Amino acid sequence: MSFAESRSQALLEADRSSVITNSILLTRRIRELQRRRQALVSRQEQVRAKLPDWAVEPLRLVGMTNDEIRGLVDDLSTAEAEAGLNEIDSGLEEIDRQVVPAPD
Repeated sequence: MSFAESRSQALLEADRSSVITNSILLTRRIRELQRRRQALVSRQEQVRAKLPDWAVEPLRLVGMTNDEIRGLVDDLSTAEAEAGLNEIDSGLEEIDRQVVPAPD
C-alpha cells in the first residue's frame, strides 16, 4: 500500500470516527432536549389543571353564579400569563426549534 493510499484510509477512518462521535453527541443532545420538553409539558399540564380550582373557588365563596364565573374563566390568557404558562410555551417552542430546525 502506498503512502497516499494509507493516508486516504486513515482519513476515511478518522471521518467515520468523527461521524460516529457527532451522531452520538447529537443523539444525547436530542434526548436531553426531549427530556426537558417533557418536563415542561408536565409542568404546563400541572399548572393548567390547577387554574380552575384557584380561579373558581374564591369566586363561588363570594356568591358568584356559575354563569358569572364561566364568563370570567372563558378568558384565561391573563391567568395563564400570571401562572407562567407563556414562559413554559416559549421554552417548549425553543426546544422544538433546537430539535427540528426550521427549513431554509
